[in-house]
Amino acid sequence: MEVARGGSPRTVAATIDPVDPQALLVPLAGPVRPGTSVRWRLLSQDGHVTSGRYVHGPVRPGPDGVGAGPSADGGRLGDWVAGAGRLLVLLGAVMSLGLVAFRWVVAIPAWASGGLAPPGAPSAEAFRERAGAALSAAAGGWHRAWRASAAVWAVGVPLIAVGTLMAVEGGAGDLGTLLSETRVGTGIVVIAVAAATGVALGAVTRRRLEGAAPSGSWAVVLGAPSVAALAAMSWMGHASSGNDVTLNVGADLLHNGATAAWIGGLLGLLAYLLPAGAALAEGDRMRLVAQGVVRFSTLATVCVAVLVITGVYRALAEVGALSDLVDTGYGIALLVKLALFAVMLAGGGYNRFVLHPRLERAALGLPGGESAAGERLARSVRAELVLAGLLLVAVAVLVSSAPTV
Repeated sequence: MEVARGGSPRTVAATIDPVDPQALLVPLAGPVRPGTSVRWRLLSQDGHVTSGRYVHGPVRPGPDGVGAGPSADGGRLGDWVAGAGRLLVLLGAVMSLGLVAFRWVVAIPAWASGGLAPPGAPSAEAFRERAGAALSAAAGGWHRAWRASAAVWAVGVPLIAVGTLMAVEGGAGDLGTLLSETRVGTGIVVIAVAAATGVALGAVTRRRLEGAAPSGSWAVVLGAPSVAALAAMSWMGHASSGNDVTLNVGADLLHNGATAAWIGGLLGLLAYLLPAGAALAEGDRMRLVAQGVVRFSTLATVCVAVLVITGVYRALAEVGALSDLVDTGYGIALLVKLALFAVMLAGGGYNRFVLHPRLERAALGLPGGESAAGERLARSVRAELVLAGLLLVAVAVLVSSAPTV
């Protein structure tokens, strides 16, 4: 707290009122003359910076009383830097976890099941041998995509810390206080440790994943740091600042996890399954890719259901009134996110109800199949990933904006 008396400002310590956690107590030594100014700037539990000024003097009841209430500092450079950091952490953690989920839940089981084939097709064992070699060769692309995601996530961690310090007008000497005495700081530490762990695990598992027989076990290990990072993002975000913190944080984590499985799974299709299929003869390619797409469609459907349920719950917790959707920056960002989500749903519906059946029928040798549907699927997935990137930008704006309640 900065107190100005007689033109000489000084900084004093402030404490949270033990009775009202929404109030701060500021000790002012000695008689306080009218005109004494208290300028305050504080970091909220969910990482937002607010500030205001109070002028001591005769206070008249009603709206004409002396003083100034809180004001959001969303336009400050520090807020933008911290927001960029949150975006990179969210983008990297979502993509890396989604790649792991795709390998574990979609690609490896599609290979192990023998693929999708018509009656009388060549033996599943021979198919697994050929498709396994193709997946092993494609594992390098999967791992490069995972390393790129982890790098994006690691870059975001220091940006959150630097931006938060800038927003509160702190210096390098305040870093220790930020990391040890605030919820945001604890979250930064957890994300940084998770990033370092992920990088180390990536280095250890690289040779095991590239060129080896298809396996999901090491991929599951690589997913643990991403889960920890997303949990920390939920714990230090809006979900931690209201009532029912445990339920809200859990819902937010489920929301992020479903986002990862859906959006990161799209990247898995491009970086792993489709390249493996391209290395196979047409029959084996359709057999592997069609089975993978069937499994991914099921996973994506579950993810969309989770996203809708948890998204509605979290929106009701953060938006006070319908008018806030158009009158506040948070509400506008939420509308943009919902619009992008709707467009992505339309693209996913096209894949699910148009391309997916054509691939499936081609793999089963039924009329109406289209072997070229795989190429059309790749183009559709690329478009969805662009939309997903824009959606995550909207999410980062939401995370960096103060909710309306």
